[in-house]
Amino acid sequence: MSDKVVTPEARAAYANVFKTRKNDLNGKDEYSIVAIFAKDADLSAMKNAAAAAMAEKWGADQSKWPEKWRSPFRR
Repeated sequence: MSDKVVTPEARAAYANVFKTRKNDLNGKDEYSIVAIFAKDADLSAMKNAAAAAMAEKWGADQSKWPEKWRSPFRR
């Protein structure tokens, strides 16, 4: 699998790309952005890349993945 994923066209919200902002969860200064995609946008390549990253870190058996992991995809 390629490490590159081309995203569909999106709008940016809450863009912290010029200055870092403190992450309330881990206390680190980070850059961040929320990408808003059209409802009919095909996000399968991005979802597959996220699943591959999870499998690479914790193995293919999903029962061994963290119970409270938070998916980067919202509806």
